[in-house]
Amino acid sequence: MLTTEEKCKEIIKEIVRRCGDDSDSGHQVCFCSDWGGNSLTLLLKGAGHTHCGTPKCTFDEFVHSLYLSLYKQTGLSVK
Repeated sequence: MLTTEEKCKEIIKEIVRRCGDDSDSGHQVCFCSDWGGNSLTLLLKGAGHTHCGTPKCTFDEFVHSLYLSLYKQTGLSVK
Protein backbone atom coordinates (compact mmCIF):
# COMPACT_ATOMS: atom_id res chain seq x y z
CA MET A 1 0.00 0.00 0.00
CA LEU A 2 1.33 3.44 -0.94
CA THR A 3 2.01 6.05 1.70
CA THR A 4 0.45 9.51 1.37
CA GLU A 5 3.79 10.88 0.16
CA GLU A 6 4.07 8.16 -2.49
CA LYS A 7 0.49 8.80 -3.66
CA CYS A 8 1.21 12.53 -3.95
CA LYS A 9 4.36 11.86 -5.95
CA GLU A 10 2.48 9.60 -8.36
CA ILE A 11 -0.35 12.09 -8.81
CA ILE A 12 2.10 14.96 -9.33
CA LYS A 13 3.91 12.90 -11.99
CA GLU A 14 0.59 12.42 -13.79
CA ILE A 15 -0.21 16.14 -13.53
CA VAL A 16 3.14 17.08 -15.07
CA ARG A 17 2.66 14.43 -17.77
CA ARG A 18 -0.80 15.84 -18.58
CA CYS A 19 0.60 19.37 -18.84
CA GLY A 20 3.18 18.07 -21.31
CA ASP A 21 0.50 16.24 -23.31
CA ASP A 22 -1.59 19.41 -23.54
CA SER A 23 1.43 21.45 -24.56
CA ASP A 24 2.27 18.96 -27.31
CA SER A 25 -1.28 19.27 -28.68
CA GLY A 26 -1.15 23.07 -28.75
CA HIS A 27 -3.21 23.62 -25.60
CA GLN A 28 -2.02 25.86 -22.81
CA VAL A 29 -2.26 24.97 -19.15
CA CYS A 30 -1.73 27.87 -16.75
CA PHE A 31 -1.66 27.94 -12.97
CA CYS A 32 -2.63 31.23 -11.28
CA SER A 33 -2.79 32.32 -7.69
CA ASP A 34 -6.19 32.03 -6.10
CA TRP A 35 -7.51 32.33 -2.54
CA GLY A 36 -4.19 31.48 -0.88
CA GLY A 37 -3.32 28.39 1.10
CA ASN A 38 -3.73 25.19 -0.88
CA SER A 39 -5.66 26.67 -3.78
CA LEU A 40 -5.07 27.86 -7.33
CA THR A 41 -6.94 28.69 -10.49
CA LEU A 42 -6.32 26.33 -13.38
CA LEU A 43 -6.72 27.88 -16.83
CA LEU A 44 -7.04 25.63 -19.86
CA LYS A 45 -6.92 27.64 -23.06
CA GLY A 46 -10.08 26.93 -25.02
CA ALA A 47 -11.71 25.00 -22.18
CA GLY A 48 -12.22 27.60 -19.46
CA HIS A 49 -11.04 27.64 -15.89
CA THR A 50 -11.63 26.07 -12.53
CA HIS A 51 -10.61 26.62 -8.94
CA CYS A 52 -8.60 23.80 -7.38
CA GLY A 53 -8.41 23.25 -3.64
CA THR A 54 -9.34 25.70 -0.92
CA PRO A 55 -7.25 27.76 1.48
CA LYS A 56 -7.98 25.33 4.32
CA CYS A 57 -7.80 21.96 2.54
CA THR A 58 -4.88 19.62 3.07
CA PHE A 59 -2.12 19.33 0.49
CA ASP A 60 -3.39 15.84 -0.41
CA GLU A 61 -6.88 17.24 -1.03
CA PHE A 62 -5.40 20.05 -3.12
CA VAL A 63 -3.38 17.66 -5.31
CA HIS A 64 -6.42 15.39 -5.71
CA SER A 65 -8.55 18.37 -6.77
CA LEU A 66 -5.93 19.38 -9.33
CA TYR A 67 -5.72 15.83 -10.64
CA LEU A 68 -9.51 15.59 -11.05
CA SER A 69 -9.60 18.92 -12.86
CA LEU A 70 -6.90 17.91 -15.34
CA TYR A 71 -8.02 14.33 -15.97
CA LYS A 72 -11.73 14.23 -15.27
CA GLN A 73 -12.34 17.92 -16.13
CA THR A 74 -14.55 18.28 -13.07
CA GLY A 75 -15.41 21.85 -12.23
CA LEU A 76 -14.20 23.32 -15.52
CA SER A 77 -16.21 26.27 -16.77
CA VAL A 78 -16.84 25.82 -20.46
CA LYS A 79 -16.80 28.85 -22.71
